[in-house]
Amino acid sequence: MRRKLLTIAFTSLFSFALWGSVSLSDEYYATFHIPVRVIDQGGRYSISGYSNEEVTILLKGVGWQLAGLSLGPQQFFDLVPGSEAGKKKINVRKQFEQTSWITSNLQLKEVQPEAVEYIVEKMSEKRVDIVADIDLQFRPGYGRVTPITVIPDSVLVTGPESILASLDFITTESSVVGDIYRPVSARIGLDVPEHTKIQNNDVLITFDVQKIVDKEFSDIKVETRNVPVLRELELYPTQVRIVLRGGINTLGRMTGSELNPYVTFSQALNDTTGLLHPVLEVPEYITLLEIKPNGLEYIIKKF
Repeated sequence: MRRKLLTIAFTSLFSFALWGSVSLSDEYYATFHIPVRVIDQGGRYSISGYSNEEVTILLKGVGWQLAGLSLGPQQFFDLVPGSEAGKKKINVRKQFEQTSWITSNLQLKEVQPEAVEYIVEKMSEKRVDIVADIDLQFRPGYGRVTPITVIPDSVLVTGPESILASLDFITTESSVVGDIYRPVSARIGLDVPEHTKIQNNDVLITFDVQKIVDKEFSDIKVETRNVPVLRELELYPTQVRIVLRGGINTLGRMTGSELNPYVTFSQALNDTTGLLHPVLEVPEYITLLEIKPNGLEYIIKKF
């Protein structure tokens, strides 16, 4: 039984191969979509734009040859900058008739478009900043406590003058980083502007992440500022309680002596409520949750 099944399978495969051989010996039409590609010659000129992203050709030929083109390596329609700036045009049919991969046994029946236009410009260089394009998603209870550092923070870009003139920065590749709960140090690629080249293809991204907590500071003296000579601004009470939110390590190192809440004499002059509200300037990535009491009674004394 097994021998019979093997015989049937072999016969079927042979029949299929024979049928394919006969069929592919006939002539067919096949359409190919060929991407346009810029060839970098490393010279003083570059292409800043072209009219078509791809060209389409219709070939007639024996099935085996057309199948070989379809299954073979990707072909491209190449644009070469040359050595002169300006607006250029290349005849698509003529270009394909000179390619080696369209053999004499194949007939080029149609091309679309008939011509590709492109612009050649002088190459230039410009150093621009690098901006991180990252969507950060933190584990609940955690957050970023330092700026995002990009190393290096700038890059030398080489490309056509018109493109560089409007280029002020480039970004990293758009990325999503999730479930962050500890400091991050990672390499990430750069989003290279079209028709340009850059020195390095990636950068190092670093920032600190900590558990976010609240911390209370009691009996913090409120300072009075900008009080004129022969004037005195008395507060009641003179001390407040402050609650801050931030990274556990950052707040753990912070002492009450680093906090300097204050009121100004101009606040008192402009006040209509009888209470002055202390001002507290906190570092970046620290949030002021509460100053209590938020309103202080005051007296202005003259001498």
